Amino acid sequence: MLEKITKRDKEFEKKIKRLPDDWLDYNPLLILENRGHGLAESWKFIIYRQQRDIARSLFFAYSNQHPFVGHKIKRNSGEIVFSSQIIFKAYYLRYCVLLLQACGDKVAQLVRHAFDIRKWKIKGRKGIKEIKASEDNTTLNTLIKHLRLNEAEPKPLFNAINSYIENDSVKLIRQLANEIKHKWVTSYQGEGLSPIPIKNTIFQEKDSSGKLMKEVISIGMTRGVNIDIHIKHALILLMR
Repeated sequence: MLEKITKRDKEFEKKIKRLPDDWLDYNPLLILENRGHGLAESWKFIIYRQQRDIARSLFFAYSNQHPFVGHKIKRNSGEIVFSSQIIFKAYYLRYCVLLLQACGDKVAQLVRHAFDIRKWKIKGRKGIKEIKASEDNTTLNTLIKHLRLNEAEPKPLFNAINSYIENDSVKLIRQLANEIKHKWVTSYQGEGLSPIPIKNTIFQEKDSSGKLMKEVISIGMTRGVNIDIHIKHALILLMR
């Protein structure tokens, strides 16, 4: 049984920004007048529900309220212990990361219907081409490429989405999501590795401005990422 929510968890939970309930309010006259508005409103409900799942997953990724069971594995270099608590936290965090990326694409779906975008205008190798817009080819990347080439679309919309995509934390989360889907998943410190570094060596990866993006701790013959670094960047997205 889980213990009472700790002060640490309560403070973290307060930092998470959830969409307010009135975000689901809508104007029935607009829906009757324009089919696109009705379809956009349906995506608002999907985004609202998914954002709640993201917040819940991130909370459990941060929380220490997971069963701790020590598992021992024999290696040539000696005995290495990994923490089942970190494994639970990692699973929640990966689910949160995938939902964060998917939520961005769902916002693109909402925008497509709200502004009645029927064709994407995309710049390719052979010049600008138009593609029929559909649910299957609507992503945040496609939307921003389209907005760059369309002067008729609202500039504040382009500026808001472009600012979001260019954010360092957004870039990291989108990169992690692609790694989870297409490559070998990032290993976290304590996930099949020793929770306590055998050698006190920390490798830091920073962006162009010198801001810390990733912290990797040397653990014997293997390395694992400090899970708190990725939790922090996921939280930044939910605070935007």
